Order: sequence, then C-alpha cells, then structure tokens
Amino acid sequence: MDLSTLLERMSTDIASLSWMERLTGGLVATVLAMVIVAVVLILLLFTVNLMTKMLAEKETVKVNEVVTQQVEEVVEEADDKELIAVISSAIAESLGTSTSNIIVRNIIRTNSVDPAWAKAGRIEQMKNIH
Repeated sequence: MDLSTLLERMSTDIASLSWMERLTGGLVATVLAMVIVAVVLILLLFTVNLMTKMLAEKETVKVNEVVTQQVEEVVEEADDKELIAVISSAIAESLGTSTSNIIVRNIIRTNSVDPAWAKAGRIEQMKNIH
C-alpha cells in the first residue's frame, strides 16, 4: 500500500488499519506537518528580513533629513562677528602675525558638496573636543 492510499484510509476509517499501518501513517503525517511548518517558517524569515531592510532604508533617509536640518539650523544660528573673529585668528596664526594686522572685508558662503552625515560627524567631533 502506498502512502497516499494509507493517508486516505486513515482519514476515513482508522479502526480498520493494523497497528503497523497506523504507526506508519502517523509518522508520515508527522513528517508532512513538520515539513509544512519548516517551509512556512523559512518564508516568514525571508519576509521579516526583507521588511527589516526596507524599514532600515527608510529610517536612514529620515535620519539624513533630520541631520541635514540640524546642520542647517546650526549654520544659520552662527553669529557673523564670531565667524569673522575665528577666520581672522586662523589667518593670523597661519601667517604668524597678530589679528590687528588682518582685516576681513567680506565673507561669502559657498555651497558645500559634503553629505549631511559628514557635516554631522564634524559637528559631533567639534563638540567632543576637550
């Protein structure tokens, strides 16, 4: 007797089967159930991994947008007088002279090509300097 016939007979009248047929049918049903559960779990695993990757990409985009906004706010809040003082002292230091010999007449801001994460990293490093 083949397995499909055995399973069919088990579904209709199990009392007419011998103990060996019952045991074989039970083992076959158990193995089939375990295979089905394993396949479903593997499908769930792939689905969860796919969803995790999709959500991680969306969160990365959101984090980049937030960091860009924070960097823009920090740049906008900078005081021009402090900026002039910093630039003057940096130039004076590099030239080996005093700041009274340096006159800053014009500051032109340029568009930076650095990504937002690079700007955020620099800001974080500057905050962590002791």
